[in-house]
Amino acid sequence: MPRWFSVFLVAACLAGACLVTGKYQVEGDTLWHLKAGEWIVAHGAVPKADPFSWTAGGKPWHAHEWLWEVLAYGASCLGGKWGVWALTCAGALLWGGSLFHLTRRSGTLGVCLAGFALLCASPFWDARPHSLAQGLWALWVCLLSGVVSRKGWKAGLPAGLSLAALWANLHASAVMAPLSALLFALPPGPRGERLGYLGAAAGAALGACLNPWGAGIYPYALAASRAPDVVDHIGEWSSPDFHNSFFLLSFLVLFAPALLGVLCRAREGSGLRPAHLFLALTSVMALVSVRHMPYFYFAAAWAASRDLLPLYLRAASGRVAAAALSLVAALVAATTLAAGAAHFPPSWTEDPRAHLPFPEGAVDFMLERGLTERVFNYYGWGGYLVYRGVRPFVDGRADMYVLSGSGVFRDYFRASGGLKGGRWEPCDPLGVMEKWGVEAVLVPRGSLPELALEGRGWEAVYRDDFSVLLVRDRERR
Repeated sequence: MPRWFSVFLVAACLAGACLVTGKYQVEGDTLWHLKAGEWIVAHGAVPKADPFSWTAGGKPWHAHEWLWEVLAYGASCLGGKWGVWALTCAGALLWGGSLFHLTRRSGTLGVCLAGFALLCASPFWDARPHSLAQGLWALWVCLLSGVVSRKGWKAGLPAGLSLAALWANLHASAVMAPLSALLFALPPGPRGERLGYLGAAAGAALGACLNPWGAGIYPYALAASRAPDVVDHIGEWSSPDFHNSFFLLSFLVLFAPALLGVLCRAREGSGLRPAHLFLALTSVMALVSVRHMPYFYFAAAWAASRDLLPLYLRAASGRVAAAALSLVAALVAATTLAAGAAHFPPSWTEDPRAHLPFPEGAVDFMLERGLTERVFNYYGWGGYLVYRGVRPFVDGRADMYVLSGSGVFRDYFRASGGLKGGRWEPCDPLGVMEKWGVEAVLVPRGSLPELALEGRGWEAVYRDDFSVLLVRDRERR
């Protein structure tokens, strides 16, 4: 394949991925992140306690994404939804650009694998900090594979220190930085190269501590990612549903060539490479939690492009095989670009990611009538309430609610009928409202709280096509 055509296909894949991230870029979490950024700018400090909800107000809050929130707020002030989208695109470009760089020596095969991985990963990125954090992880892997491997610890130590320091203030997943460097150091290799990786790991371990909570980022990341109530109730922390054809096909199409490559190397008696360790680790991560799928896509494409290179070179010597592979690469690029074009322009609050509209009319009614105190709300709308200046019962900061020990998170699911894991507890919407002294309930129409409360001391004062607002009966107030 001519070099200019490869560059064109890579550019098409990157552009398409950026466009894909724009559609449905907003969810409730996006909105409370923006409000947090506004709060930080206004107060000139990072919040250490919850300033937004009425159920956890004053409770400790590890706002580990504070820098992204400031950047997103600034981008929103400058460019509205386009500014926030540009921040998400930065993460997609870092992730995709790093992967294309790692697979560049595999020619057309690398373009195929990296392009398909990018196509699969881009729907996972919306206007939230993890999108940029995953881009930084990809950049770190790329630096370890290139600069650090060539220049040793003198490059690894400062690179790890600086990148992890930036990453740790964008997202707590920065704890992966030293682990990633150690994975490079495990396979046998030249002493100077391994010292470079160890230096990078040490620098990254120290750099991750350069945040408002210092070394507390490490226990926090472990506690937040393994808290049973978070893992059991938040969809992105659950295992991928392989009854969904997207998850099944995207996993198999990348896992199969990666596995074939490993088997080919084993047959040749070749040793392990860092890419194999990343493949093993990210495969487990992806099977445990769907939010980790982009890590797997990256590692699988990287490993397969390296291990299948000898097979590719033999196949590419024939004109038909070379033309067929070039056609596949072009199809991947065209599909990515077409998917992106279908998702343009980027959306905002009028078209949220969950496909359940935000309750704009209901909140307008609440603000007009003064029904904004002690509100019980649907979880996915909590960020929107924060955005509109209404204190929610709960919002997307699940880790804060769970780690606060207040029990509010479990009470939310007891009231909404979605309690999972742990000891069995009956659904009791009325009991939860009494326990917390709730004055208003804002939930989707037809949900359990509406059905359980209306007519039992509660009355609906507002309804539209998708939301309902209930307040206590007048004689009970």
